[in-house]
Amino acid sequence: SIEIFKQYERLLSDDGVIAYNMSYTTFNPMLPYMVIEAVRRETGLEIADTCVWKKKNCVPLSGHPTRLTRICEFVYIFVKGDRINDFKANKEVTSISRTGQEYFKIYNNFIETKNNDGKVDGHDATFSSDLARYFIDLYSGDGDLVLDNFMGTGTTAIGAIDLGRDYIGIDLVDDYIDVANKRIAKKKEQKAQMSLF
Repeated sequence: SIEIFKQYERLLSDDGVIAYNMSYTTFNPMLPYMVIEAVRRETGLEIADTCVWKKKNCVPLSGHPTRLTRICEFVYIFVKGDRINDFKANKEVTSISRTGQEYFKIYNNFIETKNNDGKVDGHDATFSSDLARYFIDLYSGDGDLVLDNFMGTGTTAIGAIDLGRDYIGIDLVDDYIDVANKRIAKKKEQKAQMSLF
């Protein structure tokens, strides 16, 4: 819903980034484009980039005469329109020329990761923490706050903990929240044990 993006715009720091994974159903492949146009029309957000996420595997769509099997999904990078050229990116500098020009590590807009973190009690299709970590690492730094208002079983929080970021997770399904809290507690315990060595 466009109302979600209005709230993102309100909460987002001026140089902040929204990495929004948006797929579509077999029956409505126009949906992402319709949402993007509504976001542009009704908020001050703009798309700064688009990333293609290729999953390791997917359910084949062999029973449909015209639709393709969707092994890729898109992650749209939204920023405030007046910050389209100077939003926060945590790209690693690899060299600096004699004139002071910085050159950065290559970050491709094509990512191949596992589909998910496997079956977690209470949820058959968790999100990919590898994918979450990629965007958290690229668009945030130490002390930044990461919000996931579709937290599910806590995948974004796990990525944020791994990278030393603060996070807020929201979900409407109590069972998912319970699973997320258990996963987060376990991750924090593992991280604490690792810091002892």
